[in-house]
Amino acid sequence: MLKIEERSAIEQLRRMSVYLKADFHEGIGAARLELDNKNGKGFIYTYELLSGLSVRTYNIRFKNDLKFEMSGRINNPLYLLYCYHGHYFHKFKNDSEDAERISRGQNIIISATDDNPNVVILPQDVELKMSVIILNYDNLKGGIISDRPNLSKILEDVFAKMGHDVPYRYFGGITTDIEIYAKVLIENKRTDVVGKLLTEGAALNTLAAQLEQHDRNIVDKADISSLSVDE
Repeated sequence: MLKIEERSAIEQLRRMSVYLKADFHEGIGAARLELDNKNGKGFIYTYELLSGLSVRTYNIRFKNDLKFEMSGRINNPLYLLYCYHGHYFHKFKNDSEDAERISRGQNIIISATDDNPNVVILPQDVELKMSVIILNYDNLKGGIISDRPNLSKILEDVFAKMGHDVPYRYFGGITTDIEIYAKVLIENKRTDVVGKLLTEGAALNTLAAQLEQHDRNIVDKADISSLSVDE
């Protein structure tokens, strides 16, 4: 199992590229893993948009299961995931039950703890298209994001709702409300300035849609989807 302990999102991707023997390309605040070997084929992009706000997108197919653990030493960020195509599996390390399958269209929000990190399994022979928005509370307190008070306040409210002390796991129902924004995020393959601007806009729209769906489902107890995961 691959253990990822690097703090920055780009360094995490670099660690994964070494493990998969993939090509790694890095620009200013952006990086791309390009895989075409016995381990699989496709791309994983990472963008560090603002201090405390990063994005990772998967457009890839692995030839073998990729199982990795995200160490608690990464300051326990909050992950908002949306699976646009395919499926994957998630559990907390100390869970006694098997990893839970995450299906296409599910809105997922998770946060681990130092002693109970995330374990993710990306399955073999599955075309996976997924967006991951990474929020790091410690880094939200300063830097560029401080100059954008509205965004900073929104993200602080997110952490206030989710908490910091225990693992948080929200598995939403099947919804297409997020797909229109996540699709733009996943299909953008540019790592230049224009690419980062496109990603930032799509990431904020995706983030807003995921949080809105979460609030409707948790706060208002609304039945947001007539489809079950099995269906």
